[in-house]
Amino acid sequence: MITEMIRSGHVIRAAELLAQILGDTRMPADARMDTYFRAHKEMGKRDRGVVAELTYGVLRQLRLIDARLGDFSQGWPGYQRRVGALLMMQQGLSQRALLAYMDETMAKEIAESLRATPTNSLPLAVRYSLPDDVWDAWVAQWGEESTIALAQSLLSPASADIRINTIKTNTASVQAALTKLSFEVAPIDGVPNALRQKGRSPLFRTDAFQNGGFEMQDAGSQVVGALLPVSTGQKVIDFCAGAGGKTLQLAAAMGNKGSLTACDVSEHRLDRMRPRLARAGVDNVRIMPIASETDAKLKKFKGTQDAVLVDAPCSGSGTWRRSPDMKWRDLGLENLNKTQLSVLTSAARLVRDGGYIVYATCSLLDAENEAIVQAFLATNNQFTRLPAQAALAQKGYNLPDSAFTEAGALALRPDLHGMDGFYAVLLQKVAVDVDIISEKE
Repeated sequence: MITEMIRSGHVIRAAELLAQILGDTRMPADARMDTYFRAHKEMGKRDRGVVAELTYGVLRQLRLIDARLGDFSQGWPGYQRRVGALLMMQQGLSQRALLAYMDETMAKEIAESLRATPTNSLPLAVRYSLPDDVWDAWVAQWGEESTIALAQSLLSPASADIRINTIKTNTASVQAALTKLSFEVAPIDGVPNALRQKGRSPLFRTDAFQNGGFEMQDAGSQVVGALLPVSTGQKVIDFCAGAGGKTLQLAAAMGNKGSLTACDVSEHRLDRMRPRLARAGVDNVRIMPIASETDAKLKKFKGTQDAVLVDAPCSGSGTWRRSPDMKWRDLGLENLNKTQLSVLTSAARLVRDGGYIVYATCSLLDAENEAIVQAFLATNNQFTRLPAQAALAQKGYNLPDSAFTEAGALALRPDLHGMDGFYAVLLQKVAVDVDIISEKE
């Protein structure tokens, strides 16, 4: 954040946005922000960027800010004070410097509150702006030191990664085209067909994007999509396809041939996929809205699919750098876990003998990951685990050993791997005379 770019109007705009986002958490922050900016077309690109950064900055550190402000975080002025507190905490602004963005009384209230409650006087979960139950779960999984490193990484913005659409082009061509336009992009170690942008300048108006040369997709998400073994001419289902990021990746891996069915309970999200498919030149995808994971329309696919991807609904804790507002929602883990197991069980019925299924989440909580897989395998002994590291290496994805669990699952963390947090396990439906990927391979 560059303070020279911030004006008092930006603080008011960010406060207005925070009021809308925190006042109704049913709409994701990014969608709320898009709606707000469309309603304020007088704002230029730079203004929108500053306001977005201020808003996300407060959301990332909301618990710490509110703890240090105390009662001054409440009500409409509280949203403005939160932005002011962020500026003092993150930019080291003095009370006098804060007068450039708000009146003297408010600046004084913020400064006195921060002095009265220093960060190091607060519990660790508050210092790193995490819910207590998540903090406790991570400490149980990894220990306090590792949890601190993870929590610290979640306070920083996520990278801007792109996936090259190999149906139309290649990495070198896209990199050259973007470099020519003065965008700084570089390959991501261990992740083929991926580039990472230095900075966050929008790429959507470039010819390379408009012509379908690439999609914005976090590198971790790309790794998950690559874990599912697919090839030209197969029958594949993306069971929880959403807006289609991994669907597009699977289509490219299939050479735009075969049958790829994209399912989701949200028809609205699936509709957002249609222009992306057209831009990418993908024509082997069938979009199929479903009412639930047990929709009768799925019966015709039973036991016929070569591969199924289950990107299950989850807490999204691995993406809290990108979507910090999700930290402050009720996780509802008990209901989520029931849904996750039900979705995996239903999707598994669609796999043929010898076929594959990937269960994945963008969560860093064992309760949504390993616990669900173990519960599934306990009643579905025709499925066996395959080592994710070996499967990915066959496709040129070379990730460190720390990216995999002892049980062979993929487990990415922002602090360790520079990507969003993801868990994914590769399973195969065992059949006679079917070659199974082994650790020796």
